[in-house]
Amino acid sequence: MKNHELIAIDGGGGCTRRHAIKIFAACAGGAVLGRCVPRAWADLPWSEEPPAALLSGDSKPLALGRESSYKSAARQAYPALAREPSGKRLWTTWSQLHGDREAILLRCFDIRDEKWNDVQSVSTPDADAATAAYEAELAFVGGRVVVVWSQWNGDGWTLHVRSFDPQTGQFGDAQTLAGTPGAGEVHCHAALAAGHERALVVWQGKAGGSERYAVFGRLLDVRGAPLGDVFGMGVDEERDCCRPAVAARPDGSGFAVAYERHDQPGTQNIYVAQLNADGVPIGQPQALTQHAASDVAPALAFAPDGGWLWVAWHSNRQGTQAWDVTPWYRLAALRTGDNTWHEPATRAAPAEGSERGTVQGFELVRLAVSPNGVVCVLGRASHNFYVQYYGRDGRSPLYRLPQDGWGGRGRLLRGEFDSTGGLWVARRDLGTNVLGRIGGFETLTGPPPVQPRNVAKRAETVAVAGQTPRYAWPESAIPTAGLKLYFGDIHGHSWQSDGMGDPEASHLRARDVFQDDFHALTDHDYFVGKRLNDAQWQEQKDVAEHYHEAGKFVPLFGQEWTTPRVKQPHGWGHFNIYSADPTIPLLDHKDPRWRDLPELYAALRPYEAIAIPHHIGWTGVPWETLDPGLTPVVEICSVHGAFEYEGNEPIRHRGGMSGCFYRDGLAAGLRVGVAGGSDQHGLTWHHGICWKRNAFRAGLTGVWAPELTRAAILDAFRARRTFATTGVKLQLCFAVNDALMGACIESAALPTLRVDVAVPPEEGRLAWLEIIRDGRCVHQYGGEAQRSRYTFVDATSPAGVTHSYYLRVRLAGGDMAWSSPVWVRRV
Repeated sequence: MKNHELIAIDGGGGCTRRHAIKIFAACAGGAVLGRCVPRAWADLPWSEEPPAALLSGDSKPLALGRESSYKSAARQAYPALAREPSGKRLWTTWSQLHGDREAILLRCFDIRDEKWNDVQSVSTPDADAATAAYEAELAFVGGRVVVVWSQWNGDGWTLHVRSFDPQTGQFGDAQTLAGTPGAGEVHCHAALAAGHERALVVWQGKAGGSERYAVFGRLLDVRGAPLGDVFGMGVDEERDCCRPAVAARPDGSGFAVAYERHDQPGTQNIYVAQLNADGVPIGQPQALTQHAASDVAPALAFAPDGGWLWVAWHSNRQGTQAWDVTPWYRLAALRTGDNTWHEPATRAAPAEGSERGTVQGFELVRLAVSPNGVVCVLGRASHNFYVQYYGRDGRSPLYRLPQDGWGGRGRLLRGEFDSTGGLWVARRDLGTNVLGRIGGFETLTGPPPVQPRNVAKRAETVAVAGQTPRYAWPESAIPTAGLKLYFGDIHGHSWQSDGMGDPEASHLRARDVFQDDFHALTDHDYFVGKRLNDAQWQEQKDVAEHYHEAGKFVPLFGQEWTTPRVKQPHGWGHFNIYSADPTIPLLDHKDPRWRDLPELYAALRPYEAIAIPHHIGWTGVPWETLDPGLTPVVEICSVHGAFEYEGNEPIRHRGGMSGCFYRDGLAAGLRVGVAGGSDQHGLTWHHGICWKRNAFRAGLTGVWAPELTRAAILDAFRARRTFATTGVKLQLCFAVNDALMGACIESAALPTLRVDVAVPPEEGRLAWLEIIRDGRCVHQYGGEAQRSRYTFVDATSPAGVTHSYYLRVRLAGGDMAWSSPVWVRRV
């Protein structure tokens, strides 16, 4: 991207006109990347109507049969399914807290009697190491159940396999497939597919000291033992290749592997490779997509007769070049007879209805093909699971599984057809894992009607529309002692708590689309009955390490400590924790060691971490207990609104807990600055709470730091050299007697306040600049479009007391910004 340089415009005298801005909503109903469209709040109704047909016992033609919950247990997650060759039983594997470590368990379900058999323990955690077993896959090879899982062993990931004989009830020995010296590094997830006499495991990792992710594979024999060495498939020294999926040809003659490749910034594309039964590639991997936005997380399934290979993925593409907030799935098919690509004649389309509900999008898909060739797409919405099928009559309506509620769900909805055509689905839903059967497929036939698909060609590189430019800021009129301006969104969520997307998506969007300088993913420690698992926490830290590049992009290690509202038992509100130490543990507020704020503060000190409260006027903030050394700033704006003062205008706030707004903290004598964070969950309008359709840009922090490193960014927070914006990037410099925002000074003379604010034309236009002393506006200045610089001497400043001064900026479109204060004691 080219740099955008601002033109310096000299500011004139002060302005005393009264300021009035109507309540607004940006980008109402339009493209997320368009300019702001002011509208009255009352003109923005939203509906909570479900965006899909609810799958129930009388859904037509599908019907949800009896559902069976797994025995509820702590940290239960990631159920996978495989059908026994006899067709009589289903086998499932999942992760669960076993003692004080996460382990992989195995159990079978009798389809005829609808009864569970005994639970078997697959993984064997090392009692002397900090191990955590992660998401498992299973398949039948030669009549045996083969289970593959990844495990964190304290200093790296290893990939393991173990087989189980259903006839004798005996396990084979657990074996390590990768992660040991010489076997390649492993990154968390693996995929598994079984042919007649062998299976193929694929995973994402690094090899030979490479800094890039690659896709690797290894064959297994009928007993689940490794066949041959690890081999690479998606390997590119210049690009990451991630999130592989694998499917086996029904006749056992080979495999198909799909993965995403990270091309130019902001762009990921899907590639498909074919291999024979020995794992030897058949030709070169083929680019299935070529769009400037992101096509990610592929899934694969062969039709039972092997005539079609179906590929699904999700994408945030919009039009031919742009991206959008909420992703939706795509579907394509390879006709294996002539190796030509096709797509359904009726393409996948977004759900009908309001985009202000809690259930949005369709991501992280899996595929299942019925015995009659019907293609079923199973995926995750923001707060539910979806099912949609493609048969001879085209695409079905969208069906939504019935459990409603915020957050708490897992990553994947798994599906497996039985011999009669019933679809069994397994998922991590609210509170527990669930197994259920969906009937109605028995009367449907496929394959669906298709049309030829234009296969991607790599003729030219097209940049994604809507990237935030990297601005070349003018030299500040206020001395900054060599400090530079950096921006970051330090508050967001993925599917691992109550958001959408995964940790990679969060960092890639921040780095490549918004071109932020620093970033933090802050998933909840424990929220709505779901704890961030130890393996998930380790994955998040690994992803932050992978994308970390000092001087270019700096992710912090972040988590949200999610206690009840203040004045409730152990209620301290919500705090985001940030650190540069990769050894910091997950600080679960349900753990008695860290359930109260003083104990949390004690736990943070060894990791040089800080804790920032947010949506303070909604869930509250315990001003009397805050330690400014560990809580140097508070989050003043997010999707939940602006919390400067109760009744904030023009940006309203959620809730209204008196005494818990930013000005209340200053009035209590606390010396805390400000930060901004989006608190995005991947939802447009944040289900009607946010005033912007693009909730990813609902809060942003600017810092003045000497360099772009983790230590320098955290030091800037501790020094309160920060300002908050409602998502726009602008240069804000504020000083009193040449002491920058965040400082505490003494002065015998009247305070001299200096302001320098510049905003790019793409981000808006300055309307008003206001100086707030001790919670009251003492000076108001009319903004001059793109840049305003002026000096104000506070001739009314009383002596003998300490005053707080901060700058508030209002843009013509309704966006706002706030500086951290300078505290001045008149002597």
